[in-house]
Amino acid sequence: MEVFVLKVRVKFEKTEGMRFVGHLDLMRFFQKSIRRANIPIKYSEGFSPHQIMSFGAPLSMGVAGLGEYMDIEISDDKKITSEDAVKRLNEVMCQGMKVLKFLQIPEDSKPAMALMDTADFKAEFKERAEAENIKNA
Repeated sequence: MEVFVLKVRVKFEKTEGMRFVGHLDLMRFFQKSIRRANIPIKYSEGFSPHQIMSFGAPLSMGVAGLGEYMDIEISDDKKITSEDAVKRLNEVMCQGMKVLKFLQIPEDSKPAMALMDTADFKAEFKERAEAENIKNA
């Protein structure tokens, strides 16, 4: 029986205390979360198989992300809907992590990292600051 593989783009947000988690730890976090949520992710072949996933550009330490992306490959033999995948993943996520979308993308799509060419940043200040002081800083 041949198993079909689907490429999926996952949109998530990383806020609160999770913004202090580094990129490699974030990858391990998602590997464990995908296993716990029973998402049928595809593994590489060879001596040491690992989940096939790639992330968009990593954020700096301490920066929250409201629109981060990760690409994974899943097997199509265990039909899973986008809504079900989002629900199952969010059930195993910790505070500060939330999956927003789980969408199939075409097989020939560029990786999330290659598509990232701009970003919007929002700075919040604890105290009211004068415009001239902000420019100087």
